[in-house]
Amino acid sequence: MNTSPISVSDIIERLKLAPHPEGGFFREIYRAPHTVEWRGEHLSACTANAWQAARTTRVYSLIGCTVSPGFEFRLFELLSKEPERIEQVRRMVKGFEEF
Repeated sequence: MNTSPISVSDIIERLKLAPHPEGGFFREIYRAPHTVEWRGEHLSACTANAWQAARTTRVYSLIGCTVSPGFEFRLFELLSKEPERIEQVRRMVKGFEEF
């Protein structure tokens, strides 16, 4: 049994990840050809135009993010391209100063 740690580049290669616009890597695994009804058990939801942020506590993190309806990168806005918005978000969001 091999107990040596797996490298980040090995993970990227094995999972067939591509560069993500925000940094890091990702892979879209599935995109439904139709819209699925939303009725059902409510787990959690973010409204449109909501921001999300995360930081790793180690060298790297492997996470999952499910979006519905389907996410479109052509409509994606990266906060770092709008410095004035970064300061606005820092003032409004508790803990954002860590980013």
